[in-house]
Amino acid sequence: MLIYVWFKQCSGIWLKILIFCRGLILVLVILVLINIIFSRVNLRWDMTEDKLYSLSEGTKNILADMEQDVVIKYFILQIMKILLCI
Repeated sequence: MLIYVWFKQCSGIWLKILIFCRGLILVLVILVLINIIFSRVNLRWDMTEDKLYSLSEGTKNILADMEQDVVIKYFILQIMKILLCI
């Protein structure tokens, strides 16, 4: 109630500043809430034309039927580590 009375007494540039700050805080709160919501959801879309980064249905079926974990080993040259910052 005290803030409301003080807000009513403000005029001119101070009123515009208060309205701007209130709007800015509201936008920031909304952005933080959206960020929290979407950080808990794992959504990814393959936007490439040929779906280069998507698994085919056959691959998904094979992976679903596997009973053991898959271990992937890769070998890389020392110079590639430096270039790729690995």
